[in-house]
Amino acid sequence: MSRKRPGVYPPLVLHVGHSKTGSSFIQSALALSAANLSSRGVIYPFFHENVDAAAGKITAGNTQIFRLADAYMQTVNAHPSAQAVLFSRERLFHELLDHKDVLDGLRGCGVPVQVVLFIRNPVSHAVSRYCQDVKRGGFTSELPESLKAYDFPRKVTAFLDHMNARDVPVTVRNYSVHAGRLLKTVWDGLGLNVDAMVEPLVRRVNRSMTRSEIAIQKAFNAIYGHMSSRFISDRLCDELPDFPVEGGPPLTRADYDRFVDHVQPMIEDANTRIAVNERYVIEAFDTLQTWSDTDERGLDLNTAQVDVLRRSIKQVKAEYDVTSDIDRILKGQLVKDALSTTDLLVLKQLYPHLAEHPS
Repeated sequence: MSRKRPGVYPPLVLHVGHSKTGSSFIQSALALSAANLSSRGVIYPFFHENVDAAAGKITAGNTQIFRLADAYMQTVNAHPSAQAVLFSRERLFHELLDHKDVLDGLRGCGVPVQVVLFIRNPVSHAVSRYCQDVKRGGFTSELPESLKAYDFPRKVTAFLDHMNARDVPVTVRNYSVHAGRLLKTVWDGLGLNVDAMVEPLVRRVNRSMTRSEIAIQKAFNAIYGHMSSRFISDRLCDELPDFPVEGGPPLTRADYDRFVDHVQPMIEDANTRIAVNERYVIEAFDTLQTWSDTDERGLDLNTAQVDVLRRSIKQVKAEYDVTSDIDRILKGQLVKDALSTTDLLVLKQLYPHLAEHPS
C-alpha cells in the first residue's frame, strides 16, 4: 500500500447502513451530489453502481469490502488535495465484523477512519426487514416467524464494541428520529452545508411494497425462490417508485407482546452505548399501521402493476414458464407446499392477464 505522502492521509468515512434506514436514498443523493462534494474536498468515488444510484435504482453502494483498501488508496492518489474519502455500503455493517483485517490494515498505515451508522426503532425495523426478506431474500413465511429471529440491536451492540476496541469513532443516528430530514442529517455529520446536497428526483428509492406486491412476491418465492425478485419486486419498485404504500403486514397484540419481551433486553444493552437522543424506543402497539387481515381488497393488483408484471414475466420466458406453471398450480397439477391461501388468491388474479397475452 503506497502512501499519498509520508504520514498524511485524509479520513476514510464509511456510511454502513444498516438495512432499512434509507441507505438507497442516501446513496442516490451522494451519487447526484458527487461533484458538489468534491468541490468541498469530500470525494465520493465513482463506480458503475453510481449510475443506477443516481437514477433512483437499488444499488449496493459504491464499494465492496474486499476492494475497500485499494479503492481508498486509488482515490487518495487521484485526488491529492482530498479532505475526506466517503464510501457508502449498508452491508459493511456486517462485513466489517466478519473481515476485521480490512480496517486494521488501513489504520495500521495511519489512515483515520470514521463510521456513520443509522439504526431504527425495533418494531418498524423488524416489520420492514421482514418485507425486505420477502422482497429480495426468498422468504415464504409469515411475519410472526420472522419476529422470533430478529436480533439487530444485538448486532449493533457487537458492532459498536468492535469499533470501540479499535478506537474507531462511530456516529449513531436513529432513522426513526431523522427520517423526515435524512439527507440533512448525513450532510451535518459530514460538516457540510445543506446547499451541497442534490436531492433525488425519485423520492422513495427501494420503496416498500404494497400488500398485493408482498403477496405476489411470496407466491413467486414459493415457486421459483429468491431469484424471482429480479422480475417481480425489483421491477415493480424500479418502474413504479412513487406507488402509494400504506401500512404493513398484520401484527396481533399477542405477537407484538412476545416481540417486545424478546427484544427488550437487547434494546437496553444497546442503548447504553448510544447517545440519549438517538436511542432505541419501542413503538407503542396502538401507533402501528397495518393492513387488515380480513379485507381481501388490499390484494388487488391495479393496471399499472399488472402491466409491469406481464412485461417482466414475458422477458424471462426462456428461464421460467410462468403462465404454464401457474395454470398447473391452480389446477392442482403442480403442488408447492409453501404456497398459502393468500398466495393462491394473487396467482389466480394474475393468471388471466398472463394468459391473455401469451409470450
